[in-house]
Amino acid sequence: MEAHVESILKEISENNRDAFKELFYRYYDSLYRHSDRVVKNNIISEEIVSEVFFTIWKNRTLLSEVHNIEAYLHTAVKNRAISFLRQVTAHHTQTISEEAIAISAIETDGPEWVMIHKELQSILQTAIEKLPVRCRTIFKLARISCWPYKKISEQLGISVRTIDAQLVIAQRKLQLALQPYLKE
Repeated sequence: MEAHVESILKEISENNRDAFKELFYRYYDSLYRHSDRVVKNNIISEEIVSEVFFTIWKNRTLLSEVHNIEAYLHTAVKNRAISFLRQVTAHHTQTISEEAIAISAIETDGPEWVMIHKELQSILQTAIEKLPVRCRTIFKLARISCWPYKKISEQLGISVRTIDAQLVIAQRKLQLALQPYLKE
């Protein structure tokens, strides 16, 4: 490892925030691109990289054990990205959004499809409003307003895991509400 990076890590382990910022700015872009190649989602990629750096800061006293920080950071980002994809697959989550319904309406012509589209939007909006307050708030911030999980976490004073759990609940309830209308 190059001497400058080694000295940055030593300073970070001694609680030097400026050294931490230097490490962050040095590797953020490449880590973000690495994550985005895996998850293909800008917001999730930002969250993954932020979580990795948060973990680095939280465990800064252990940095002396890391021999190649660049490889360590890229491995941590890759593992978190893969973990995210596994979680999404395991929960069979689908992002249900008005855009998805709009696309299906655009692909078909005629007033009948416009009417179906409007009806589905109305059903979706009603289903969103029927979600429990906390679940509805998190869903709207994450899926409609596209806030990063970290911002939601800070704003509502909850953990990222709570956000994930609430979004899984919201998506399942919305899928159930829309299921009768989406069957062929």
